[in-house]
Amino acid sequence: MKRRTALAGLLLLVTGCSTGPSLETKGAVTAPPGDSHHLTIGSAGFTESDLLAQMYALLLKQAGYKTSLLTVANRELYEPALESGQIDVVPEYAATFADWLNAKTNGPDAPAVGSPTSPPR
Repeated sequence: MKRRTALAGLLLLVTGCSTGPSLETKGAVTAPPGDSHHLTIGSAGFTESDLLAQMYALLLKQAGYKTSLLTVANRELYEPALESGQIDVVPEYAATFADWLNAKTNGPDAPAVGSPTSPPR
């Protein structure tokens, strides 16, 4: 789960701050049982997410990967798909996803963690 989530954050933010593998190390990108040369890109099914997923696919194809797209309606569905390896990466808002994961782990009243300027809940 951590590697797939980190890869999603890496591709989203392109900051180099994630703990996951880099795309420069193609053999380490997808953890077993994944195929490091074929990546499944998830989309949340709205225009911005679909467009970003298409952009990810094009960039990854240019880098030598085979890609496929999978539309998944919401975080409750694609987060487990990331964990299980059905999806390798999905465009996501990093701060929003961090808050969602925090609330999933620590309950709905967990304080926001996605941004230092996030208002308290």
